[in-house]
Amino acid sequence: MADKKKEIKKQTKKELFFANPGNNKFDFETTKAYGEKILLHHLGLQKKEKVLVVCDETTSLIGKAFLSAGKKLAKKAELIEIKSLPFNGMEPDEKTAKKMLEFEVLILAVKSSLSHTKARAITSKNGSKIASMPRINYEMIERDLKADYPKIKELSLKIKKLLTDAELAEVKTELGTDIKIPLKGMKAGGSKAGFYLKPGQWGNIPQGEVYIVPEEGKTEGKFIVDASMGTIGKVETPIEITVKKGFVSKIEGKTEAEKLKKLIKPLGKNAKNIAEFAIGTNHTAKIIGVVLEDEKVLGTAHLAIGNNTSMQGGTTYSEIHLDGVFRNPTIWLDGKLLMEKGKILI
Repeated sequence: MADKKKEIKKQTKKELFFANPGNNKFDFETTKAYGEKILLHHLGLQKKEKVLVVCDETTSLIGKAFLSAGKKLAKKAELIEIKSLPFNGMEPDEKTAKKMLEFEVLILAVKSSLSHTKARAITSKNGSKIASMPRINYEMIERDLKADYPKIKELSLKIKKLLTDAELAEVKTELGTDIKIPLKGMKAGGSKAGFYLKPGQWGNIPQGEVYIVPEEGKTEGKFIVDASMGTIGKVETPIEITVKKGFVSKIEGKTEAEKLKKLIKPLGKNAKNIAEFAIGTNHTAKIIGVVLEDEKVLGTAHLAIGNNTSMQGGTTYSEIHLDGVFRNPTIWLDGKLLMEKGKILI
């Protein structure tokens, strides 16, 4: 009887994994090879280092493939499967947070992003190298295997310098985005472009974005999210977000807008903070309704609300960090055109 119950439980986990969009053609060996690439080339794994893979029911088979890669290459490799969390930026359980501190190399392949959590920040400060891969699925893995990361890094470095040197970004779209984002004194990130080779370095894989924390309390205007929204997914009816003095003052739209309002309502003022402005630089990425990939798409930009303490210059903590991705923006930096209707002009 016990064996029968165990078998039912396994089938349920498998069903949950394949219910996650993009996993229907999952191949263990291809995913294992991708895991080896991440560990060796993107995280600079040394044989003496220990690897921890954190996954949940939506990424379980991917987690097991990454674990297999870790066991092949590292001194020690372990897997923790947590219960999927309801939104990006929510802290993992205390036991998992403590376990993360025991490993030099981590892959966080979970449904809701752990990037902007205290647990991730403390683990990075402890010297671990981390790849954060929220909502990773097999289709994304197949695309990312084809990505030219040196090319992505070259473009990212150019945009990083321009954002760091700028005092003001202005963004408009044909749907109605019209927002001014003060940047004076802030430093852009994203130059690692998927390579986290030194102790304490971390970031997303797939990668391909340059990001910056706006001057807090100063962003003004509105932006229209028409691609995807963190935790909510692909946007079918655009979300119009009005910003005053660096905080969201109004959210308008239909189904997705109502979901966003409901999500941030109990989390206080800091959940409405304009936390990040970023530009996508990945030529292979596609809009699929998963922010991990959507925000990297070349020809997009995004603004995030909520926590920014995990990024340089950010001082506002919230339990949530949600990226709102929009297509084909026109962007000026200090009055000079950087992007026109999604086309980067450098």
